[in-house]
Amino acid sequence: MKNLFEEEKIYTVAEMATTLRVSAATVIRAIHRGKLKALRVEGQWRIPGKEARRYLWAETMRTLTEASGPHQED
Repeated sequence: MKNLFEEEKIYTVAEMATTLRVSAATVIRAIHRGKLKALRVEGQWRIPGKEARRYLWAETMRTLTEASGPHQED
């Protein structure tokens, strides 16, 4: 699988939103909620590639865990 985010690169909110196919508001909400670490550079959010990859992995794992739901024995 191709890496969606390069660790050395810095991404804008728009680039991250486009890559993940979500709105910019979703990315900003993740930043404000502390789920995604980002830097403010002259009033604009910037996301380090390493953090973008960590966020994507964490959200993927969270989604898979929620989808599997609690397992009950009969």
